[in-house]
Amino acid sequence: MSNPETSNVILLDRPAPRPEETTTDRQLRALAEQVRRHSRSSSKSIIAIGEALRDAKDHLEHGKFGEWVVAECGFTIRTAQNYMRAAELADKSESVSLLNPAALYRLAKPSTLPDVVARVLVMLESGAVPTELEIISLILAASQTDKETTEAPTTANDESTLRLARELHTRLGHDLVSQLIESRWPALRKHLRTAIEQPDCAMGPQETC
Repeated sequence: MSNPETSNVILLDRPAPRPEETTTDRQLRALAEQVRRHSRSSSKSIIAIGEALRDAKDHLEHGKFGEWVVAECGFTIRTAQNYMRAAELADKSESVSLLNPAALYRLAKPSTLPDVVARVLVMLESGAVPTELEIISLILAASQTDKETTEAPTTANDESTLRLARELHTRLGHDLVSQLIESRWPALRKHLRTAIEQPDCAMGPQETC
């Protein structure tokens, strides 16, 4: 038998089982450990966290989920909702795990139109993996189309479009955004969609794929 003073084995004190702990308590503790264990730098991990959070929510009493998230997971309910929306997106297609985290979060936003989600899923299934900026472009194009076909756009849609416009300005710069504003939007929208859906298709001004 090895001498405790010379052994390389580190003995860890295991907490004694709680006699009052129910099966649900054990499941919730295991789910919290799973959430904390996952890295948040990959889309697969983000989706796994979202799935664990949804499972935990199903085991908790109504109104207790937010408190549990803060106490056991160490982040806010809003962050938890972002994870769960990513998991819901993965229910539609596992291929969304190919997106980078920023693109996944962007596509999972509640304000993203279903048509954009459907278009991105088709792209992923065909082997094309759009970036966050490409998804923003699709959202902006779809929002413009939606606005053109709606007689009275809601304030919420206007605010969403404004946020996208500001983000595009930040990412693309003043000169390029100015060119976008001055361009013929219907034609530009058409070519943007083609460029995103067929990234390997090089087009000149008068060429089509």
